[in-house]
Amino acid sequence: MRRQEIRALVESIGDAAFAVDHAGLVIAWNAACATLFGKAAASAVGQPCASIVRGADECGAVCGDQCCVLRAVEQRRPIRNFDLRAETRLGRRWCNVSVLR
Repeated sequence: MRRQEIRALVESIGDAAFAVDHAGLVIAWNAACATLFGKAAASAVGQPCASIVRGADECGAVCGDQCCVLRAVEQRRPIRNFDLRAETRLGRRWCNVSVLR
């Protein structure tokens, strides 16, 4: 899929949605994501996903250099949806994450 198609797909989703490239940099960011994180697309695109989401689970930090999503994609392993505490504009909130690749 081309980036233009990815952006159009992300923008068509009603829930908060974004896309990242192979390096974990945000390449698309929709309006619901801007509302959830309090960050406009213009300031999110090009930034590392981990620096925006700053996700954690019950065991601690999830987002960062050892991103489990990026590793699973690299290894072509399926990824089930999962819960993640993200740093939103209203503070840390539990979010359910689905991954499309």
